[in-house]
Amino acid sequence: DNVKFNFYHSQSRVIVENSIGMLKARFSSLNGLRSPLNTSEDLKFIVNWITVTAILHNYFFKMMNLMKVGKLFQKI
Repeated sequence: DNVKFNFYHSQSRVIVENSIGMLKARFSSLNGLRSPLNTSEDLKFIVNWITVTAILHNYFFKMMNLMKVGKLFQKI
């Protein structure tokens, strides 16, 4: 059971780390996001910042895919 858990935990961690890497590559502001966590407001700021970058990343990803599909239809 422990071996199975470790395997699935490792797989999940790789996915999460790759996702963080993609966000950091697209939004350089995340690389320097070193805010103190002294208050709940500090935590809210950081969580909101990361959430916004994830939303923008997904939006850009969808728009790029739609543009590719549009170009395919223009060729037909």
